[in-house]
This record gives sequence, structure tokens and C-alpha cells, in this order.
Amino acid sequence: LSNDDVMHVLRKVNGVWHKAGIHWGLESLRREPAAREAEYARLRPTIRPGNMSPLRVIAPDGSRFLGAVDLYYVHQLPNNGVWLKPDGPAFVEEVATVRPLDGGMDEALPRVTAHELGHSLGLTHVPERERLLSSNSSGMLLTPEEIGVARTTALQVRGGRPWAQVRAEAFAAEAAGRREQAAMLWRWLSSIPGTGRDEARAHYERLVPQAQRAPVEVK
Repeated sequence: LSNDDVMHVLRKVNGVWHKAGIHWGLESLRREPAAREAEYARLRPTIRPGNMSPLRVIAPDGSRFLGAVDLYYVHQLPNNGVWLKPDGPAFVEEVATVRPLDGGMDEALPRVTAHELGHSLGLTHVPERERLLSSNSSGMLLTPEEIGVARTTALQVRGGRPWAQVRAEAFAAEAAGRREQAAMLWRWLSSIPGTGRDEARAHYERLVPQAQRAPVEVK
């Protein structure tokens, strides 16, 4: 996956979660080899849809970031993806496939990503194919009950905080001369539709030269 591919997935994921008032921001993007491959090879025969925990051994320890949700794209998994309880990480197969559904998402990878992130927000599988938390379908529906659970849990997961707090952090980082951090926070905020979007975009564009700007539009 290229950087542009990942940003495209993120925009589509946020298009799904916008209806819940939840947005995901990219803290960092890394490409790295799997860890402990010999141990994983030994454990691989035990992996099945009901027991995906051995995947945890391939997550590199040095790049785990305690201030965010970790999500790994890998080439091949026993199924489309998994969120390892209680606190991750998430793994998503980069060649994931889902059953098409009228009104569902037109691409599998953003849908699977949005689904696994839903598990990080406390949601569980459901049988109805039109819903985001169904397995192996392209459904995108979130019920009012799921939205309530997700919004509550979002403030408890690593890195989760209200819009106003992120805005205050962006102002503080800018005032302290931490331009890279400020630019990241303003970029996050500029991707969220609403009254603060133009302000955030103006701050982001002042801090980052045009040639270096990441896409921020939600589509």
C-alpha cells in the first residue's frame, strides 16, 4: 500500500464514522518487517477465526505507540481482519474481500478497516449484513445504540479525546514552537466537517509548505 492508498482508506473510514461524530487521525505511518517470525511459524497452525491471538507476536515492539490505536496492514491473514482484545492491535489483510451489498461500501479495504476499528470502540459482531459490525459484508450501518457505545468508548481508548481538547493542544503546540505536532493536529481537525474546519485548514497551510501537505478532504 502506498501513502496515498492509506490516506484514501482513512478518508473513507472517516466517511463511515462521521455519522457517529467520531474521526480517526493518522499519527504515523511505518513500513517494517514482522517480528518473531520463527515463533509465529510455530504458532501459525493454532490460528483460526476463533483464536487469532498468536498474531500478536508479529507486531514489532519498538514501534508500538502507547498514545494511539495500532493497526497493521499485512498481506495475508486467515480472515479479513481482527482486533485483538482488550487493547489491540488490529490486523487487516491488505487484499481483503467482502460480499457486496446494495448500499454498502464499494471498496473492501476501507470497510474492513472501519469494521475492526469499531471493535476497538467496544462494538461486537451482529448478524445483519447491512450493518458495519457484520462479518464479511460491505454493510456500513451503525445503529443509535452502537453510536452511543462507540462515542463513550472513544474517550477511553488510547489517544481518544474531544474535538475541543485537540484544538487546544494544537494552539499550545504552535505557541511552543512544536510545528510538526501542531501541523499534525491541525491536519486532523481540518479533515472534520464543521465550523472549525476552515480555521484548522488555515493553521495547517501556514505551517506546512504546499508541496508537503497531506490530503485532508473527507470523501
